[in-house]
Amino acid sequence: MYKKLLASAGIGSAEVDTQLTNERLRPGDILQGKVVIKGGRIEQKVDKINLFVMTEALRERNDRKHYENIVLHRFALNESFLIGVGGNKGH
Repeated sequence: MYKKLLASAGIGSAEVDTQLTNERLRPGDILQGKVVIKGGRIEQKVDKINLFVMTEALRERNDRKHYENIVLHRFALNESFLIGVGGNKGH
C-alpha cells in the first residue's frame, strides 16, 4: 500500500524516456526515435502515452522579440498496458 501511494506521487513510479535519433531537423526530414518505459517499484497500469513534437520559435509582439514553445504535432502512442516491477518496454 505504501509503495502505491509513493508511486502515485511519482516516487518509485515507472519512467518514460523518449530517445530521438536526431534532435535537430529541417523541413522534410524524418523524425525517428523510440519511447522506452522502465518499471518502477510496483506493477503499474499505463493508460496511454502522449508524445508532443515541439519547436521553439522567435516571435515579435509589441515591438519586443521573445521565444515561444509551439506544439507541431501530438501522437497517442499506445493502448493501456501493465509494466512490471523493473520491467522494460519499448515502442
